[in-house]
Amino acid sequence: MQGQSGSMSMPRGARLACLSCVVLASGLGACSPQLSSHGHEHITAAYSLGTLTCDLPDTVRVPAIMAAADGALRGRGYSITSKASTDDRGRIYARAPRDSRVEGVSIEARVTSAGHQVSIHFDPLGDDARSRVLLDDLLARLGR
Repeated sequence: MQGQSGSMSMPRGARLACLSCVVLASGLGACSPQLSSHGHEHITAAYSLGTLTCDLPDTVRVPAIMAAADGALRGRGYSITSKASTDDRGRIYARAPRDSRVEGVSIEARVTSAGHQVSIHFDPLGDDARSRVLLDDLLARLGR
């Protein structure tokens, strides 16, 4: 949208929303994902914007990932509140035990062009350390 001076202008609300996203992203390390190696196969996982993401080979299927996620969550005392899975995509959401500062956690798996992608997010704002521990457990259950 052109203003009278010929420069681009943006409504005030949109500028504030954009500024809020920049401030939030800068506080969560949005510019440089934090990488680490997991499992005995040294699978690289990246933590960015509150979510831990890793890629698994095509030989690991979504139903197996979801079964491992279910076992890892239940083993930590989480109660599964929703679970849905197909051969291409799966999502499991669990509530944390009452004494936890975490509200809940979601684990998603989906088919990608390179294999499968797994993402873990702790509510409300993510938790890098807990996500990585959960990923390690999930990978161990998959034999990875």
